Amino acid sequence: ETRISQLSLRLQDFNIMLAWSRYLPEAGMDVFSGNPVSGYVDDSTGGDVFAVLKLSIPLLDYGNRSRGVEEARLQKTKTKESARQYRLNFAHRWTQADQRLNLLKATNALTEENLVLAKLEVKRATIEFESGQSSFAQVLEGREKVTQEEIRIAEALFNLRRQKLKRHFMSGDFSRRFFGPQLTPENNTPAE
Repeated sequence: ETRISQLSLRLQDFNIMLAWSRYLPEAGMDVFSGNPVSGYVDDSTGGDVFAVLKLSIPLLDYGNRSRGVEEARLQKTKTKESARQYRLNFAHRWTQADQRLNLLKATNALTEENLVLAKLEVKRATIEFESGQSSFAQVLEGREKVTQEEIRIAEALFNLRRQKLKRHFMSGDFSRRFFGPQLTPENNTPAE
C-alpha cells in the first residue's frame, strides 16, 4: 500500500509538471533561403539563409491553464492526505495488535497458573479421598477442572500464535520473505 501511495504521489507530481507545461509558449523555427515574407527567391537573396522564430503566447486564456495547475495541486494534496490517513490507520492497527498480543500473553500466563492450582486441588481431593474425608466425585470434578484448564491453555496458545502471525503479516515480514525486498523509489534498490 505504501508503494502504491509513493507511485501515486509521483504521478501527481508529473500531472503538476504537465499542467505547468501548458503555460510555456509554443515556439517554432523555420529555416529557409529566400525572402521570408514572400518566399520568393531572386538573385539578390539567393545565397542568404533566413531563420524565422515563431512564438505563440496566449494573452487571454480565462484561467484555463492556472485552473489545471490548481486542480493538479489539489489532487496531490488529496493523495498526500490519503497516504497520511493510511499511515495513521496502520499505526492504530499496529498499536491494537501490540495490545492484543500483550493481553494474550497475560491471559496465557494466568491460564497456566490456574492449571497449576487445579492440579494442586486434584492432589488435595485425591489425598482426602484416600483418607476417607471426601467422595470420588470430588476427585473427578477436580480432574475435570484440570482438563478444562488444559483446553484453555491450548486455546490461549492458539490465540497467541495467531496474533503473532497477524502482527508479522502487518509488519511486512511475510511479504519480504515470499516476494523479496521492497524497492526504494530513488534508485530501485532493495530497501533495508
